[in-house]
Parts: sequence; C-alpha cells; structure tokens
Amino acid sequence: MTLKQKTKPSWFRFMLASGALVWVIGCASADKAPLYVASEEVDDLQVPADLDRPATRSDYDIPGYYLPELAASRDVGRPPQVQTSAEAEASMAQIRFGSKGLHLEVEADQASVSEELAYVLDHEEVGLILRAVDATDHRFEFNYRHQSFIVERKGFSRLAIWKDPEIIDYSGQFVAQVVAIGQSRSRIELLDSNGDVVSMEQAEHILAMLREALG
Repeated sequence: MTLKQKTKPSWFRFMLASGALVWVIGCASADKAPLYVASEEVDDLQVPADLDRPATRSDYDIPGYYLPELAASRDVGRPPQVQTSAEAEASMAQIRFGSKGLHLEVEADQASVSEELAYVLDHEEVGLILRAVDATDHRFEFNYRHQSFIVERKGFSRLAIWKDPEIIDYSGQFVAQVVAIGQSRSRIELLDSNGDVVSMEQAEHILAMLREALG
C-alpha cells in the first residue's frame, strides 16, 4: 500500500509564481536611475533685442466677489448676524474679498466716500477715533476701541478649568484708504498700522460698522 504524495493546490502555486515575478521586476527596476537624474540646468530664456521684456511680479490682484454672509452686525459676538441677499443687494455698500483681504465696496465716487468716511470715523461714542487724514491720498488713520467680551464655554469645555477663557477684542490702530473704481464706485481698503492685511474676523467686524453707516 503506497501513500499518495500531497501536492499544493494550483492557486497556491500561482500566487507563489506571481510573487516571485514581482520580486524579480522590483529588483531589476531598483537600479534604474530616474529620468530627472540625467537632466541639466540651462540658461534663462533671453528676450530678443527687438522685443520688450514682459512685466512680471510676485503678487496678483484678485477680483473681489460678493460675500453677503460676511456682513455681520457689530453688536453681536459669534456667530455674526447674516444679511439676506436681498438686503445686501439693496445696500449701497457691500463687503467683498480681494487682494488685500476684506474691503468695503461703495456705490459712490471717491470724493463723496472720503467725505462721508471722515465723518463716520470721528465718533468716539462707538469707539472710533480719527487720528490723521491725508486728503490727497484719501487715507485715514484711526483707532478703534472695542468693548471686549468673553466667549461662553459649552459642553465639556466648561470643565477645562486650566484653560484661559476666550476673549474677543477687535481693538487696534488701522488705516483706511479710499480707492476709486471708475467714476461712480469706490473701495475702502482696511489695513493695520503697519500696512498689513487685517485678520478676517477683525476686518469683518470693523467693515460691518462702516457698511452700516455708509449703506
């Protein structure tokens, strides 16, 4: 009586052969250098003498677009009060986003907006203090004193006694400049005292105040 020799199933032999093939291909390709190794540096493109060099720069103007959801009321904390599209469309001033962050676009000429803005920024009772005016450049330096408030904790965050409370305070020194957009529209750009872009929430809060006064 002889015992039959046990053989591996066919699927096992197939998997083993496939694994060996993959291993051989991997070893063969491991020593192959990538294509970029054979590349070389070349000189910059030269502009022919009879052609002008194209104007290049590192920053680009991004056309602003309408953001009604950013039109927050200044007397609320978080989340902001949102205007309806109908209310925003009927307003003379709209908050938009562009290359310098949020700005306020007003349907009025540059001179008229500058005149109104000088009046709006001189209201200490709401925290606005006008410091300097450059009538030639339509540039206004002002301070804003915001009545800060504490964001109430909710849920399990109330148990984190080791964390300081979150305080919202949009106070600071700012620069507003009125830029003409054609003959009948203007843009109020808001920057900090160093000329840098103001944070989204801070700009939204202050521009909403100006929108309410100018719109």
